[in-house]
Amino acid sequence: MSILICQRRYRSAVMRLLIPLALITALSLMFLLAPASADVNVNSRFSWGFDSNVYESVRVDRRVSDGFIRAEVSADIKKTKRSSTGPKLALRLAGDRYNETNKDNRLLTFTKLSWRGGSSLRWIDLAWQNSLSRFEDSNQRNVTRNEFHGTGLHQLSAKWRYRWNLRAYLAHSPRWASSGRRGMIASADLIRSLGPSWRLSAGLGGGAIEFDHEAMSEPDDQSEAHPIGEKQLDDYILISAELTHTNVPYFRLSYGYRKVNSNNFGFSYDRHEGLMTGGTMLRGKVSLQIIGRWQKTVYSDSGFDRFLPGEDPEDQDLGARSGLTVQLRRPISSKVSLECQYVWQKNEVLASDQSYNKSRVTAGFTYRLH
Repeated sequence: MSILICQRRYRSAVMRLLIPLALITALSLMFLLAPASADVNVNSRFSWGFDSNVYESVRVDRRVSDGFIRAEVSADIKKTKRSSTGPKLALRLAGDRYNETNKDNRLLTFTKLSWRGGSSLRWIDLAWQNSLSRFEDSNQRNVTRNEFHGTGLHQLSAKWRYRWNLRAYLAHSPRWASSGRRGMIASADLIRSLGPSWRLSAGLGGGAIEFDHEAMSEPDDQSEAHPIGEKQLDDYILISAELTHTNVPYFRLSYGYRKVNSNNFGFSYDRHEGLMTGGTMLRGKVSLQIIGRWQKTVYSDSGFDRFLPGEDPEDQDLGARSGLTVQLRRPISSKVSLECQYVWQKNEVLASDQSYNKSRVTAGFTYRLH
């Protein structure tokens, strides 16, 4: 027992040192590696927060709340300030630390390298991005993702545009099989201009996701399922429509219908997906941003547990995700802005037809370093 306590204290001490060291290292690299002519934007953020359901419990009487702090630094580099083409680099490092619990003490890193070529009427984007969630209490919960994607847009006429997207990704976790997977996705959208600030689009996409765990057969008469000798493979199609208002107040409303066919019994489903984003300026230089997501899944088979422990609550491959985000931001100088944010989530978890609710409130400030 004493050895375990020492190990936990050691990991806690390392985490305390790792976060500021990582932030300082990232800032140093930004200034040392960026060319003199490059456009470099570096921002730091510090905030205090409250989490209403740290352990993501379905039962209300078992919920545990706690406060936390977050430190974050982000940097964006592109060729020149006026350039919209060429290479771009984006880096983000963030650390969360809770006051009493340690389940979600973690270090988050995000790296994205992209390149754009073409003109305003016809362009193509190529990108690679990597994200890592490293937890303090156990490295078995860490999740690493790598993603490669290409996006292109072609102006067909004054009112019609065509957009395509190809994406391949790989997610890995040392312990949780439900988080290990690889996928390939392709989609296309036809966009119609409805005036100087309104756009309407319709899209069709499809893809396949292969998970690291084995697919199971339909339960037999003794209610036992057996491996079928293949990894779980999900094929899906997605039909979507979107309405966008590009001027302030900004507004985007989209709906999608996703149909998934899986070789793992119980994982085939139909899902309705709604997304609403909006933003505007209020009095006193205050900006308001709202994001709402609604998802409803209807499984082909029901009545038994589906998801393994350790699923990522931010990943839509592992269950329906609904929620609301409201953010207010006000600059108080050329470099400092005050921010507050409210996030509510309703996420599908272990057993079918069950979900947990979770609220997070944060308040802090952002300082523009460069």
